[in-house]
Amino acid sequence: MKILFISAHPDDLELCIGEFIYRLNKIHDILIVSATRGEWGTVNNKLKGKWLAKIRENELKDAASVHGVESKKVKFFNYVDGGIKFQNQIINELNTFIIENKFDAIFAPEYYYTYYFHPDHMNLGKIFLYNIFKLNKHSRPRLFFYHSIYNNRFIRVNMRRTQKAIMKHKTQILIIGFFIALRPIIDLLNGIRSKKLLFAEAVREVDFENELQLKLPFIYKIIFNALKIGKIFERPWAAEEDQL
Repeated sequence: MKILFISAHPDDLELCIGEFIYRLNKIHDILIVSATRGEWGTVNNKLKGKWLAKIRENELKDAASVHGVESKKVKFFNYVDGGIKFQNQIINELNTFIIENKFDAIFAPEYYYTYYFHPDHMNLGKIFLYNIFKLNKHSRPRLFFYHSIYNNRFIRVNMRRTQKAIMKHKTQILIIGFFIALRPIIDLLNGIRSKKLLFAEAVREVDFENELQLKLPFIYKIIFNALKIGKIFERPWAAEEDQL
């Protein structure tokens, strides 16, 4: 199988689904792609821009090596950090990429039932759903969303290996340090949800027949609005958006 792991930023995959990469790389042909180089992801203004972009490219390749992935299997698009929008140009570019590569499965950031509300993540996930949904149902790749709160696929996680991969993203420690501390809690909750594992990574496999009927729980609407992005992201992609 040919499998794509797509992220908005270089450190996203390690924070969420490093174990999936490790396991699937053993038996399948995988490709890791970061849509941006994360060039603005630092509190150090002197590092921002092309310099940080190059550092973060190498960090992702180093992290991928922990999972056994060769650097030639790590690619980058040229979108600007913080600039991934649900707009025609990006939608069409990624649609071409999906069609040309004929992936069997794609792992992308959750756009709807998410616990991480970064617009780059949510827009990227929405774009992949939108493009894959339009494909003939017999030729669609399976689509899995990570950092989702409604997961339905679980695997046992090696926390030592996961931590080692995360720590390769050295420029991000000050920014994602809180998430590193939360990661064991998230894995524990995933394990409880699985009813079989103690610590687990988890993803949500998309059911294309029912995706458009997703209903956002009331409490989650409150969270969205509290973060002042609810009016933008409080519903799933709808069919009328095909008129872009």
